[in-house]
Amino acid sequence: MGLFLLATVVSTGVAIYAPATAISAVTSMDLNLAILSCGIVCVFYTTLGGMKAVVWTDAVQSVWMISGLLAVTIYSAVNIGYDEIWQKAKDTGRTEFFVTSWNPTVRNSIQAFLIGKTFGLDGYSFCVSQNFVQRFLACKSLGHAKGSAYMSVVWFATIITFCLTSGFALIIYYELCDPAAAGFLETTDQLMPWLTTYIFQENAGVSAIYVSGAFAASLSTVSSALSSMANALVSDYLFKWTNKLSENKQLIICKSIVLILGGCCIGFAYMAASLRGGILEAALAIPAIVGGPTWGVFLLGVFFPFVEFIGVSVGMLSGVIVCTWMYVGRNIAPIPTEIIELAGKLEVNTDQCMYENGTMYPGSDAQPEYVENTPLLSFYNISVHYIGTLGFGTTVVFTLLTSSIVHFLVKGRKYNLKQRDPRLHCHHLSNLWRFITRNEVRSEDDDFWILPDAEKHAVTNSDLSPAEERPSTTSKSSKNIVFPEEVQTDF
Repeated sequence: MGLFLLATVVSTGVAIYAPATAISAVTSMDLNLAILSCGIVCVFYTTLGGMKAVVWTDAVQSVWMISGLLAVTIYSAVNIGYDEIWQKAKDTGRTEFFVTSWNPTVRNSIQAFLIGKTFGLDGYSFCVSQNFVQRFLACKSLGHAKGSAYMSVVWFATIITFCLTSGFALIIYYELCDPAAAGFLETTDQLMPWLTTYIFQENAGVSAIYVSGAFAASLSTVSSALSSMANALVSDYLFKWTNKLSENKQLIICKSIVLILGGCCIGFAYMAASLRGGILEAALAIPAIVGGPTWGVFLLGVFFPFVEFIGVSVGMLSGVIVCTWMYVGRNIAPIPTEIIELAGKLEVNTDQCMYENGTMYPGSDAQPEYVENTPLLSFYNISVHYIGTLGFGTTVVFTLLTSSIVHFLVKGRKYNLKQRDPRLHCHHLSNLWRFITRNEVRSEDDDFWILPDAEKHAVTNSDLSPAEERPSTTSKSSKNIVFPEEVQTDF
């Protein structure tokens, strides 16, 4: 829980930092003041609403979020022509989408996306993340939850498409002068909002669409993150005390927790400005540090019933420590020249950059210092998509090793009731494991799988509506002994 809170607080800080950079670029407001202003607005907004408000406003904000990107895309297509924009992107090497490489330091290879996403951040997010799970539980049925998951894939692809089309427009406008490389901007994250103030200077209010879209994305992320953290704290730690209080007092406690967590998020937003790689890398890397190990723990718990608390604790900590070590190293250690060349970082131009007083920007022909590659530096600079996978793999290995030692040597191959609960495990792989460890595979009179307190929790079909009728969770031959394939769990 502590690791989840820490990772969520840090990643939420990055989400607060994102619109602050846009506001700073558009209004010339100091970046530190912009971070504080955005943080206060986001936290105050989240404190006022509950979970239902978060879900509904997320739906509205997700539509408005792409409005700024769509405005830039349409304006560029009308005034320049997208054929020319696409050709320029192609000529400068920005349309190479299908790069294949098994080298883990290649950032955006197909392997990095498929393997890194499946066993890293996306696997964690869609399957076990608190932010996603609480949204699924807000749906009125399992079918609606599945439908929302499928729709999110389509919507995510739509957002990525508009990010690409608007990003390609930057190539035309900044072809002769990259303001970030010339030092006119504080970070490269301000390139797009700064562009909107230029191309929409004759269209009052249009540049505000992009800024408000960035703000909508931040509000959506921050509100759901703060809500999920507050719910997790109250449900897992404070429930034994808060359940005896009145509803109003519980509400006050939850809102107070949101305010405290929000203050921590604002603090970490200031830290985000110093992270190497910008907002995108931070948003992908920080949640994956805890997400990958958490995803590994859930999968092991489902498929291997002998996995227990000690093994999970050792594996989870090992995964988080390795990922944290790697991410800190990539932010403080120099990047080897070999990896920079391998990444094929695209060149930018500052030849036509000019200061407000009319003087030209003094370009520099100085070559960066050569940094020799080492195995440790290569480890620090693996693709950001593999960070979660690194934690996943480390957690799986250490959890299996530790749990095997505890199960065989300490507990004498004995299982507790939770490890024999068929509602918590995938029985096919569990039976295979029992066969490997010399426990006989289930027969018709096998009593390995036991549903704890079956009589206490049993629900008869007469208590349910016709749409909710389901088979009993007890076996025909016993009140407590069940076969896993007979069990249906509630959503």
